[in-house]
Amino acid sequence: VGFVCLLFVSTYAAGTHFVLMQTTDIHGWVSGHPHNATLNADFGDYCSLVEHLNQRSVDEDFEFLLFDSGDLIEGTGLSDATPIHGQYIFPIMEKIQNYTALTIGNHDIGHASTVQLMEESFIPHYNNYKSEKGGKYLTGNSYMKDPDHNFIGEPYSLYHTRFGQKILLMGW
Repeated sequence: VGFVCLLFVSTYAAGTHFVLMQTTDIHGWVSGHPHNATLNADFGDYCSLVEHLNQRSVDEDFEFLLFDSGDLIEGTGLSDATPIHGQYIFPIMEKIQNYTALTIGNHDIGHASTVQLMEESFIPHYNNYKSEKGGKYLTGNSYMKDPDHNFIGEPYSLYHTRFGQKILLMGW
C-alpha cells in the first residue's frame, strides 16, 4: 500500500496554517457511484473541489497540500477493460496539477504494460517540474529489476512552501 510521509525539516513558522488533503484507492472510480446518490461525486467534482481549495489557500493565506497514495486502477471497466490497464485513468488524473506528491499502489504495478505506460507518460507528467528538489511522483520502495533503471519515481522530494518551510516528502 502506498503512502506519502511528510517530515518538516525547518522550523515551524508561527501562525502558518496547513490544510492537507489525501486521496487513496481510487481504483478507477472516476465516474462516481450512480447507484448510490450520497456517493455520486465524480472526478469533475473532485477537480472542482481541488481548484477551489487551492484558490482559497491563496485568498485566505494558508498552505494547501494535496497527496495521492496510489491504487488508481483495478476496480472498474474504465480502468481494467482496456489493452493497457489505466490507459484512460492516468490521463484523467493528470488533469489535476496541484498534487504536492503522489505515490504508487500495489494495484498500479500488477501489469508490465501498465508500469511501462506510467514510466513513459504519467510519472514524467508529474516529475517534469523536477529540479534539485526532486519530483512529485515518489516511490522509495518501488524500483525496476532492470539494472539500467532505478526507482520507478523519485525516492523523496524536498517541498518548499510559499511561507518558507521545507518539507521532506517520501513515498512508499
